[in-house]
Amino acid sequence: MADITATWKIPSHARKHGQKLIHQQCWCWGCDIRRTEGNLLLHYGLQRECVNNGATHVSSYNIQLEPAATLILWGFGFFYGKPEYGGIYMGRYVFTPQLLDVDTLPTSTIWKADQLPRTYLPRTPGDVQRLHHLFPDVMRWIGTYEQWVQTTVGDSYRQRCLHNWKHTAFSAVQMAPLWFELANVCATATTFDYHTRSEELIDAD
Repeated sequence: MADITATWKIPSHARKHGQKLIHQQCWCWGCDIRRTEGNLLLHYGLQRECVNNGATHVSSYNIQLEPAATLILWGFGFFYGKPEYGGIYMGRYVFTPQLLDVDTLPTSTIWKADQLPRTYLPRTPGDVQRLHHLFPDVMRWIGTYEQWVQTTVGDSYRQRCLHNWKHTAFSAVQMAPLWFELANVCATATTFDYHTRSEELIDAD
């Protein structure tokens, strides 16, 4: 009897853009935290939690969103979860979201990626449906945040954040639209196939 397995396909241009954009976004969040005139993440409603890892103090930022969603930001990536879907983790350097079986995390004990609970790639249609909901959802949140930054402090602020950063891939005004575009692409990037054995999720052109 054949197994039903899920294949999540992202167009190559979207995958490449996403990988550069998440790296750039994490840099920009760091700039927002260090902003002389005030921390923009705190101004947007996120809460800061400091963790002493024995050598340095590491901060995370989290916010409870409606309805019942949790978002946590670190310098190395982010977590997003909802009770009915579990959670996803996205690292800073690879545009490959991974699933978790939990919808929230104890921020006081996590300061690096290998302290996260078990993460895994989708293997079943149910797994992909969870990813289908969570991943576009959080990308739209990021896009909305970038729109708010532009409205609150202007395009020139975000462009200054990027001016001397050697990895800049997109201009300040491109960031929010790109997040929404990627959300729309990933919301439909799912197919279901029949196979004689279980297979890993494939991220292909």
